[in-house]
Amino acid sequence: REGPSYTVDTLKELLAAEDAPERLWFIAGADSFADMGSWKSCRELFSLADFAIMRRPPFGDNPEPPQKVARDFEKTADGWRHSSGRVVRFVAMTPIDISSTKIREALKNGRSIRYLVPESVRSLLEATP
Repeated sequence: REGPSYTVDTLKELLAAEDAPERLWFIAGADSFADMGSWKSCRELFSLADFAIMRRPPFGDNPEPPQKVARDFEKTADGWRHSSGRVVRFVAMTPIDISSTKIREALKNGRSIRYLVPESVRSLLEATP
């Protein structure tokens, strides 16, 4: 798409597609989840997809929802349920020090991102001015 790209707009576009999935999962790190209260249309964001949140240090086992939208959630045995019925689940993972922020910084500073992303993605990103 042209212009700024916001997650809420991307999710709406995916859901409006003819071949839209019945359920859409958004995968993010715990650091991103903690910051989602500042994202565009964050209240609507959590009603469009289920969320799989990767547990990454320093965030505990099941981080709290962002304060701005916390009242829209109730705690469940395995995560959080949004008032829309969508869910937030937490996924354990082996911690590795890779993030989209670090990848963008490496690209900005002319450093290689080899082994941080799939080769097809690396060659595309490193070729983009």
